[in-house]
Amino acid sequence: MRATAAHTDVRPRHGRCCESQVLEEVTMSDTATTNLILFVIAGATLMQSLLLISIALWARARLAELRAHADGLDVPRLVGRAHAALDDLHAISQTASRAGLAVERTANGVHAVMDVAGHEVRRATMGVRTAFDVITAVARRATAARAGLRAGVSELLRSSRPRETRTMDEAITVSEGGHD
Repeated sequence: MRATAAHTDVRPRHGRCCESQVLEEVTMSDTATTNLILFVIAGATLMQSLLLISIALWARARLAELRAHADGLDVPRLVGRAHAALDDLHAISQTASRAGLAVERTANGVHAVMDVAGHEVRRATMGVRTAFDVITAVARRATAARAGLRAGVSELLRSSRPRETRTMDEAITVSEGGHD
């Protein structure tokens, strides 16, 4: 780094100050550095240009191969096959849509039947409960009437034959039509 040494030591060797010499030395070394930087930039640009040219040539070759391959294809036949496949997909879609509607109608019918069946079950259950309540009430009244009848017959037998003692079961047997 001669420019740095010349720049820091401004005094000339012979005792006289020559600023033009110092500036010339600094300018010369700065020019060499600048030239080096410009050379590196030029080399990098050249490398990039060569790379881009080689990529372009490779891409051209690949495109030529693809075009040659595409020229060998029967495009109308491929388009016809694509249309046929799309028509098949459309038919499948319509069939699935109709099947979905049929399933929905069936599900609605099943829900309606279940609602009617549930209503009928509730109605039948209510009828059975009502009948059971009636039967229970009649059984309670019959039990109460039997107890009352038993007590009445027992009292009647005691009052009509005081000497004869019968048990309660015997009195019931006699009152029900049984024989002595």
